[in-house]
Amino acid sequence: MILKSKKGFIGQMLTLFLLIFWAGFAYGNSVKILAPKNGERVGARVIVKGTSKITDGSHIWVLAHLKLLKDQWWPQPKPVVDDKDDWQALVYLGGPQDVGMEFEIAVATFNKDEEAKILRYHEYGQKTGQFIPMPFPKTTSPIDIVTVKKVSH
Repeated sequence: MILKSKKGFIGQMLTLFLLIFWAGFAYGNSVKILAPKNGERVGARVIVKGTSKITDGSHIWVLAHLKLLKDQWWPQPKPVVDDKDDWQALVYLGGPQDVGMEFEIAVATFNKDEEAKILRYHEYGQKTGQFIPMPFPKTTSPIDIVTVKKVSH
């Protein structure tokens, strides 16, 4: 009976390990923010740098928001990607009223349809001068997020 319990426990542990292991492969794409680091103090504009591995033609985009806002994100200008799949993007963090606030900066990859939503956001903003936040689009990679504190404008 003890042996049967051990087999059951071992089977459960093996199943859990496989679920965790395979979850890492659920996405073929990956992106990572290298700078700024979590907790860094920044100004109104931040150059965000990172690395990527894209296997399916998806597109990298960076989005930002006040940490206090749940699902209201501002897509940033499209990152520049070099031939080694390193990327960098200029990110704008709020207005003067947001000094002292924490912001989340997120990066992910998006398929053509989701990228079209981001492009429409930018087109509308350029035409109207109104950059209204949007929900985070569906990704083709895990999302990497850093939290920074805005200390100047």
